[in-house]
Amino acid sequence: MMCLPNKDQHIFTWHKEIKATTNLKISTKMSEWNKISGNWSFEERDFSKWGKDRMKEIIQDPKTPKTCNYDGTFKVTKIEGDVFILVSHGQLKNIVTFDELKVVFASTTEGHSSGTAIVEVDNGFDYRFNYKTKANDNKTFEAAFKKMIEDNVVLLKEELKEKLVASAQ
Repeated sequence: MMCLPNKDQHIFTWHKEIKATTNLKISTKMSEWNKISGNWSFEERDFSKWGKDRMKEIIQDPKTPKTCNYDGTFKVTKIEGDVFILVSHGQLKNIVTFDELKVVFASTTEGHSSGTAIVEVDNGFDYRFNYKTKANDNKTFEAAFKKMIEDNVVLLKEELKEKLVASAQ
């Protein structure tokens, strides 16, 4: 039995059975109450270690700087935050928040900047760039770097969803 509010009377009434929505595809490893549409509970599955390791792997991939038209390397020196799946009201949400993602970018050719980028990811993206050496292409690099980070957060969320689907099979 479940206790759900009766919208007409604004009191709680007992319901013996609530049908699950047919379009809800979540892991069978989630609690039964989260498979039921209209429920007001929530449940989280923490994938923070995997998410931080995966983001670091993506950014440090030798091919990644090329996506920013940058001749050099990216090295993640700090990554703090959370990556998790939230099931609330029968809806699945992939959450990625990085309190601090610190990336050192080191140019291997003359004419490119070197320094550090600090990124915060929550409802939006916040960037701070600190340069050791500056080049004329700073604005172009910053725009490309921001796009790379944002695209990789989207990729991380997609991989997280695939991970959940795979665990359900």
